[in-house]
Amino acid sequence: METSAGVVLHPRAWTTPMRPGSWPVVARGLRRGGRPYPTGGETVLGLPADFLIDPGGQILSHRYGRHAGDQWEVDELLLLAARARTQGGPATRTHHA
Repeated sequence: METSAGVVLHPRAWTTPMRPGSWPVVARGLRRGGRPYPTGGETVLGLPADFLIDPGGQILSHRYGRHAGDQWEVDELLLLAARARTQGGPATRTHHA
């Protein structure tokens, strides 16, 4: 995906890690050997991208984030999955450029 210095400078990118629900996830990742910083040539400047993929490997929906905290909300993801299930095909695509 793309990289941008704005990914870590956006105000919402800073508030996401401060949410109380984030800390148990981070702690669990650290206990399992994860690192809170990039390794192996990765960068913190990468923009997020979300994909909803069916069991056969077809991309049903996608979203390209504008900053580090710009991912699908759980309710939005569940709605997209339900639409794909009832329509039997791709969900409405969500794309941020």
